Amino acid sequence: MLIFVLGIAIGTIRMHTADDAIIPPHPFHIWRPVLYVPRGSVWVNQALGAALAQLPLTTLNSIVAVTHLSADLMPNRPAPSESHLGISVAAINLVGCWFGAMPTCHGSGGLAGQFRFGARSGSSVIFLGLIKVFLGLFVGEGLLGLLRVFPKSLLGVMVVAAGIELAKVGESLNSGARDLWEDAEADAEGHSTARKSRELSDHEKRERWSTMLVTIAGILAFRNDAVGFIAGMLWHWGLTAPEKWAGWRARQEEARWDSADEETQTLLQSHDRPEGRMV
Repeated sequence: MLIFVLGIAIGTIRMHTADDAIIPPHPFHIWRPVLYVPRGSVWVNQALGAALAQLPLTTLNSIVAVTHLSADLMPNRPAPSESHLGISVAAINLVGCWFGAMPTCHGSGGLAGQFRFGARSGSSVIFLGLIKVFLGLFVGEGLLGLLRVFPKSLLGVMVVAAGIELAKVGESLNSGARDLWEDAEADAEGHSTARKSRELSDHEKRERWSTMLVTIAGILAFRNDAVGFIAGMLWHWGLTAPEKWAGWRARQEEARWDSADEETQTLLQSHDRPEGRMV
């Protein structure tokens, strides 16, 4: 928060002193809603060109990652489901786009940054939302000039802090991750009363860590979340394929022996009769 306030102060000074700065003529005014109806060319270029390309990133970063990250950061609180987050992102954009709003999502980076800077409850998000509503209603485009001159070095510090928090979550991949928690105790009705984290072997830890590294490498190399996701899934399936193949072979062998045992039992029963007793 101190870094953000410092950046606003420096940006305000730059906005009024720099030679190429653009000072809005009316920085404070009440927002007047204007309806924007996209034309045919906009639907084709933006909806098909931009929206479809954004779907993998929004789905993974704003829905799936937020659900798992919230469970990792705050395991004692109920995490939002993928369905609730998806409906929220869809509602925000389907309503706001008609009034010129930018595409908006939740984002795991924002969650990590807020958590890193001390936000631990819903009141912090409500407070942030009230500030944004106030700025949008009474300042609006007057903030664009200030945002253009916000020091990029301070912005980089804030982004790095959010990145560090996301990287720290990767440390819990092999200890305390969401998929490792299992029921430890149950009451008389069978409901879970306590949970504990399952211990992994060294082999499992190496496999999980390598899968995460391959996913990150795919994202950084191709700058595409979908490519990284597919690469990570292929790597995971490749690591688990021998075990699944061995399990399938074992089940087939067990089924074959069960079938042979049934035939043997039928043969013995047929020879156990008085007229055909085996000697």
